[in-house]
Amino acid sequence: MVEGPAWVRLRTYNGIPFQYRRIENEDCQIEYGSLPFRATIAQDVFQKMLQHFKGKTLLLGAVFDDPPPHSLGEWLVERLPGPNLAIYVGTILVHEEFADWGKEKEGICLHFKR
Repeated sequence: MVEGPAWVRLRTYNGIPFQYRRIENEDCQIEYGSLPFRATIAQDVFQKMLQHFKGKTLLLGAVFDDPPPHSLGEWLVERLPGPNLAIYVGTILVHEEFADWGKEKEGICLHFKR
């Protein structure tokens, strides 16, 4: 039986372990938590995010229930069902070299590359 693409194991900026992989059509599948939970972000949503934030710096917004305005978390919550995945998506963006971590007085942020 073929299992599919290999999982990439990462840790968020604050050390939380999770894993992700690119599946059919380059959709991003994330597995997190001790159960674990699984979420999929469609490639078109991922591409829209990259285009929307290209060259910008914004707060990560990893608060699960109320991410700050104009943050990655707010953008994701508005477009994806379920919990705020910003803490994992931010780590994937840095791992895949689409963004870099930063720190502002308001909190952790992402610097999207051009």
